[in-house]
Amino acid sequence: MNVGTGVFIGAIVVMLIVYYIPYSISIYKMAKKYEIPAPGLAWIPGVSLWIFGSIADKIKLRGGKKANFAALLLGGWGVTTIISNLSSGILVTAMPEMAGVTVVTMLNLLGTGISIAMFVFIFIAYYNIYKDYSDSVVGLMVLSIFVPFAIPFIFFSMLKKQSRSEQFVNCNAPQGDNSFYNQ
Repeated sequence: MNVGTGVFIGAIVVMLIVYYIPYSISIYKMAKKYEIPAPGLAWIPGVSLWIFGSIADKIKLRGGKKANFAALLLGGWGVTTIISNLSSGILVTAMPEMAGVTVVTMLNLLGTGISIAMFVFIFIAYYNIYKDYSDSVVGLMVLSIFVPFAIPFIFFSMLKKQSRSEQFVNCNAPQGDNSFYNQ
């Protein structure tokens, strides 16, 4: 094994320990708190987006509004995975030189567009979750964008608090009358 491969494998292991494990634990615990079915799926890459989206959906629903973050994020992940696999191997070997390049370029552009849309929806979901727990939503969003390793620890801190939607549900007020959500 050469040095470059060793560094690459080392970086993946560090990323796994520093980010993926705490992130999965935090999503799992939030899913249990919000009574999302099958919280153990938080450990499966890609499928954990469905769990994350379901948490944001439940928060929006408690505020009287319907959202489909779970379906959008899981569907977007599935489509980008398929496009990535098609453009990286199958079509390159199956298509003639000129047509293959054009198709691969188009697939890459489509995949990039869908990925950008997914990131937008992910950050909208973060916004909704942060809004349910904190008054400093903008600060948490900036931190999440520039220091993504902080996200699981933000979630861990939220687990210790009662969310606004929980307070609202616990007081048995009719959904949709919460002034916090109707801003």
